[in-house]
Amino acid sequence: MISSAIGISGCRWLFFAKRFLSKRNPLALRRPLRQLAAHQGGLAELVDALDSKSSSNECGFESHSRYFHSFRDSRVFSLTHAEMASPRTIGIIAGSGVYPETFISAARRHAPDTRLVAVAFEGETKTDLGEKVDAIEWVRVGQLSKLIKFFVREGAKEAVMMGQISPKNLFDLRPDLRILMMLARVKERNAETLFGAIGEELAKDGVTLLSATTFLEDHLPEEGHVFGPRFKKRQLEDAAFGFKIAKQTSALDIGQSVVVRHGTVLAAEAFEGTNACIKRGGELGRGKEVMLVKVSKPNQDFRFDVPVVGPHTIETCAEAGVKNIAIEAGKTLLLEKEKVRELCERLNIGLHAVS
Repeated sequence: MISSAIGISGCRWLFFAKRFLSKRNPLALRRPLRQLAAHQGGLAELVDALDSKSSSNECGFESHSRYFHSFRDSRVFSLTHAEMASPRTIGIIAGSGVYPETFISAARRHAPDTRLVAVAFEGETKTDLGEKVDAIEWVRVGQLSKLIKFFVREGAKEAVMMGQISPKNLFDLRPDLRILMMLARVKERNAETLFGAIGEELAKDGVTLLSATTFLEDHLPEEGHVFGPRFKKRQLEDAAFGFKIAKQTSALDIGQSVVVRHGTVLAAEAFEGTNACIKRGGELGRGKEVMLVKVSKPNQDFRFDVPVVGPHTIETCAEAGVKNIAIEAGKTLLLEKEKVRELCERLNIGLHAVS
């Protein structure tokens, strides 16, 4: 009875209580009120009053209206079961790749009492993700209403967005009414505006979108040598040059990576993505002192857009003959960090963080 009573608003509680008390049935309220007393001090006093009046049948609604007035506006009556059962619940909007499970591992380590609930996408998210979280909901890309309802039902007041959605699923998008209405309000439809609009929709239902680096601070290398061979003077100069160029292309929403060699831009990332940029730059540089430089955009919204380097990036660079990688310090996430370390050392690829 308590779980259902908690969801009743203050005004409905007044009606509910008046109905019982007017029928001279104060005992019916005694047990639930005692169970709720721990969450609202005034309730304990009210229960005692009900007990004292029940034997003489003198308990009327008006005589105890001051108690109901004292807790009528209390938030306890709008709390969901999930909110009272857990001190913190974080929702995960989980795309493909290892990013979501990297976050889950870090969250379990840094905040072991936090409940983790995930929305997974059919055909994208790893099928075994449900074994790593406390609850999971499978949706199709575009089912925004179902996603938000799940978070609200689970009591998630915070959420993170991580992982990727492949273009084939974006073209197979089956949007629900809520996302259609959202899209109608967005004038410029790029990644930043679309994900920003999703964040606004979540906020309407009381869900705050957190940075996608939450709990992952130790995966953001600080300035200096990271893994593999250390950069020499010529390489540090190319890193500074590439950093400046990549900051300019990213500010124009062209791309966040460039491939450079001795002060020359060999390739700049665009719609084709980082891996294609690496392959093109490596081919043009013929594997001689070629460097990948990856940065964040100016004023980048880290809630849904974080520069990432993982094992696949290292392997792609090795295949293309790109022997050096410069990343922006404190703003580039290393996924599967230990595997990245092993690959850099084995494949003789230098990884350095610059700012």
